[in-house]
Amino acid sequence: GGVGMCTGVFGGMVGLGGGVVAIPMLCALGLSQHHAIGTSVTGIAATCLTGAATYWFVGDGSVDVAAALAIALCSVLSSHAGAKAGKRMSGRTLRLALASFMLTT
Repeated sequence: GGVGMCTGVFGGMVGLGGGVVAIPMLCALGLSQHHAIGTSVTGIAATCLTGAATYWFVGDGSVDVAAALAIALCSVLSSHAGAKAGKRMSGRTLRLALASFMLTT
């Protein structure tokens, strides 16, 4: 519903990671930090594919294929380790990590 709409619009418009939008909203709706992250990561897969296809098919050169492939490869290889580490952290630690990242980028 509303979380997906906000994630899709902001993510597609500015390339913002959907989790930055979805995770705080899901927590505000009552999900635990861990459930919000798992739900967000699962839902964002569709947003990523749709946004990538849209930018690719615009045809104005707005996709650097070599850079996109490098990012994809590194992300695929490292996301499992990140998810396992996050499962071992407390919800408070995860919230602080997300907030710190958002404030410094």
